[in-house]
Amino acid sequence: MLPFDADWERSFCEATAVTLLDLSPYSNPSSRPTPSQQLSVPGALSTSTSILASQAELDSCPLRRTGHDLTFTSYSSLDPFQNQHELEDDYEDPEGIKEIFFAIPLGLDRTVESNSLPFVLHSYAQWFTMTVFDPQKIAHTAKATVIDQFLKSSSSRSRMLLISELMGKLIKSRTLDREGERAFRLLADDVSDSITSYQVQQWPASKGEREWANATLNNMLELISMQIIVVPYAYLLRLLKLAVPVFLCACLPPHPPAMSAILLETTLNLRHFVASDVVTSITTGRSLLCRYHVPWSLEFCEDFMRRGESQGLQWLLGIPDQFILLFGYTEGLREDAKSLGMPVDPEIIGQIEEDVKKIRISPSQSRDVSMEVKRRVVQEGWREAVLIYMYMALGGADANDRKVKKAQREFMKLVNAIGTGRHPDIFLAIPTMIVGLATINPVDRETITSRFLALPEFANPNSVGHDQLRILKDVWNQTDTSGRAAQWKDLREASWRITGV
Repeated sequence: MLPFDADWERSFCEATAVTLLDLSPYSNPSSRPTPSQQLSVPGALSTSTSILASQAELDSCPLRRTGHDLTFTSYSSLDPFQNQHELEDDYEDPEGIKEIFFAIPLGLDRTVESNSLPFVLHSYAQWFTMTVFDPQKIAHTAKATVIDQFLKSSSSRSRMLLISELMGKLIKSRTLDREGERAFRLLADDVSDSITSYQVQQWPASKGEREWANATLNNMLELISMQIIVVPYAYLLRLLKLAVPVFLCACLPPHPPAMSAILLETTLNLRHFVASDVVTSITTGRSLLCRYHVPWSLEFCEDFMRRGESQGLQWLLGIPDQFILLFGYTEGLREDAKSLGMPVDPEIIGQIEEDVKKIRISPSQSRDVSMEVKRRVVQEGWREAVLIYMYMALGGADANDRKVKKAQREFMKLVNAIGTGRHPDIFLAIPTMIVGLATINPVDRETITSRFLALPEFANPNSVGHDQLRILKDVWNQTDTSGRAAQWKDLREASWRITGV
């Protein structure tokens, strides 16, 4: 972990003394080709536009694996650079990251081979600044991962360059022009084809098999972070479902996989899958895609925090790792109770409630006090959201329940006490989906709606964020029309109506 006063982008983007190796296709111990070996970007390093494949090649690459037509938010008639100043003003840089980062020349020509790696690092650094809750904690690991994938093979390098081009477009305008749409289709098809074409060679998986499965999940983090902006929620949900067999094969035995062990993984792929599984579960009301082994106690949480302070997933979306573990544990309780046709033991719910209130959340350190405050608001907001989830999803309470109302009020106090802005609002969006389910007051509903719509990820039609807002509004409409308070099942039903998944 970097010291709290460090400029993470300096470490991420500083000149890297890397000898460009022979970029022949990489082979893992099982001598299988890399997952990205299918990607062909003709002349990716020869001209400024050839990062994209030919029109005919791209048109032949629909996202056919998902059974869902991919629709983009596109404003191709607009200048993709016209919103750059507005967006930079919206996301300030109180930690001094950009002034260090922009010491690298902005006019890097990515068609010059010696500039390719700096160009990729430049793009990833900007993207992480915009989309990651606490980028300082992941800087070194992210940089090493990017360099490793860039040097792995020529096809992997082409994929990284394509991702970097797309990141640059979305940083500037949060939308894709026609060229960007074609590039995104090429990337999405390549990642999904890697996943759908994966076949387990032996079970239980050998070390080589696990490495291959892990590599197959490469670039899902980047793809999903871009999908949030430019494609409907249904596509992301289907992609995750396709990836389940690959994820399970990549996990160390025994099975079901231990969630705490995954969160302590040094590589990002498995951790990111767990985060995506949990987040999509609590924002759609569906069950987790995987069953995880998750023991639970306050002592277990404290021990986990001591071992995994620099790992986990809190750095990504702001969800304290203890709450990710708790979501996994409570989902297991729900599934067990459902199979037995019985409610969850009220004593267990009461104990979890006390635990949630006592959990110690590691503060996010920053040289900028306002950033520390914003991050703390997000973390404490998650505490209230977890309580609402526990009361409604585990205990069967509705939005009129006394405890649900109290947690909802506390969450809205936190939201109203902090100014609007990309940070913290983009990281409050996920817990707000839970709290929004329990929100009855019209003023609170308007606050939630207005803060969502101030974010391009939610304002753009046919985007994940926009679909999430539509899900909330559907719950409000259905419960208001029927004259009753919302229940947890309403989230699942609304999600099905909006996404079809």
